[in-house]
Amino acid sequence: MNRINLMMIAVTALAFSSCTVKVGEVEEPSNPLETLDGTWATECVEDFSDSYVKSFKLEDGTLTVATLRYTGSRYCEPANHSSTVMFTGPLTVTGDSAAIEDAKDYEWEIQMIVGIPYDQATVDDLNNNSACGSNSWSVGNAGVLLGCNIGPGLDLSNVAYGTKHYGSYYIQQNVEPPFMHFESKCTEAGYDFICPTANDRPATTDGTTFFKQ
Repeated sequence: MNRINLMMIAVTALAFSSCTVKVGEVEEPSNPLETLDGTWATECVEDFSDSYVKSFKLEDGTLTVATLRYTGSRYCEPANHSSTVMFTGPLTVTGDSAAIEDAKDYEWEIQMIVGIPYDQATVDDLNNNSACGSNSWSVGNAGVLLGCNIGPGLDLSNVAYGTKHYGSYYIQQNVEPPFMHFESKCTEAGYDFICPTANDRPATTDGTTFFKQ
């Protein structure tokens, strides 16, 4: 994964459009992937004393999800951008969800997970804890997170190259801008952000809203 491409993906998550919802008539494309193509992002989300923006980009069948975290701020201020974590790999929509009304099921093959620290405090913390077996973390440079347990909420020790995530999504196309929800977090122990089998798919969607950019 080219670092410049990773940085470009992260930057796209910061370009927000107006999120005023207007009802209209939009015909859903026959190919489900066409409804997902492009860049989608949340608004700034408060997370205790920190905040984050989560975005995803689907291009040529490859899905990249990025979480941009802002430390020590309830607002997503660029000056407080502390780290970005990105998952990427090919996505396949497998059909209508049997558990969630109007939702679709998908399979996402994880081929890479990287973390990019953007401030020295984050770098020092990673190096002091030998995160992912490395003491060479540096500002602005990506490190591979596959197979690592970074800490609470980011346990990737059971995620290797090619691990599949089984999820569902609901998309509302007939509004402007369109918005969508992914599945709720998987409860399978040791698989943060990853549902390792089709039977692990949650039967509800998460409350986080992604808007088409």
